[in-house]
Amino acid sequence: MTQLYLEQVLIGAVGLLILALPWFPTVLAALGGLKDASSLATGSIAAGAAFLVGIPLDRLADTLTERLERHGRLIFGLTRLCGDRRRRNDAAPLDLSQDLFPEHRYQAACLRDAAAVVSWLGYHRSRLRLTRALAVYGPALTVSATLGVAPRPSPPQSWFSPRLLVIVAMLYAAWAVLLWWRTRRSSVTHDLPRTHHPQVLTYAARWGFVDDDGVPRHTSGRGPDLAVWRSEWASWLVPAIVLLLALMVAWSRGSTPARAVSVTGALLTVLSAWAWWRVGFTYRTYLADLGEPAARG
Repeated sequence: MTQLYLEQVLIGAVGLLILALPWFPTVLAALGGLKDASSLATGSIAAGAAFLVGIPLDRLADTLTERLERHGRLIFGLTRLCGDRRRRNDAAPLDLSQDLFPEHRYQAACLRDAAAVVSWLGYHRSRLRLTRALAVYGPALTVSATLGVAPRPSPPQSWFSPRLLVIVAMLYAAWAVLLWWRTRRSSVTHDLPRTHHPQVLTYAARWGFVDDDGVPRHTSGRGPDLAVWRSEWASWLVPAIVLLLALMVAWSRGSTPARAVSVTGALLTVLSAWAWWRVGFTYRTYLADLGEPAARG
């Protein structure tokens, strides 16, 4: 429970920083003027506010990465199943009548295991949620931090003002609408089925896991990661645009600190997205290895 609380506080802190960093000098001066007692009270209020803000932000991050997450589960399940079949030299067509990766059943089974196992899986789950949050909100944080360290524009009504955060918020809203439309479309065409859906075999053939007869191909590697990210352009187009805005602000102001912050934020966002994708496979591996025997037992 404590681990979950800290996750929400950290994610909420990112959201509060996005709002506060454009006025970084003012905020820093205000914090410097606080006394010990008021600092403790302010810190408690800030932690509570971060927790409340973190709950919807974490849920939004889950929604914005839903399609990539579904790809990750499908690729993991198919890679694991096809690899096992190849090791046994089984040339029969795949039988996908059962759930390819029953994640919720594995989680429920692991919760009945030893406390050390639950804590170990919880640690990887925390890594997954935090890297996902940094990947989703890193672009907005980069814009905010760039505005905070860049010199103020002249005139103050310039387009490159803290009001740019409103444009960023609108882009995030457009991102949510675009992904909602693509998810709704996939539910009609079944191009991205759930792991228990009969169309999983079609998905496996599309991404080269099986041939036209449903027989696993003799290929190596974890799966078509780069091809999936290219096909899911809607999942990273808006973050790329927001990062481009941060770089434009930094270079237009001619500020070396702002340029350094924008480049660092862009690299941190890309690294977080890569880490989230990799940690997802690590987490699913542990979950399947521990949860599958427990579920059968």
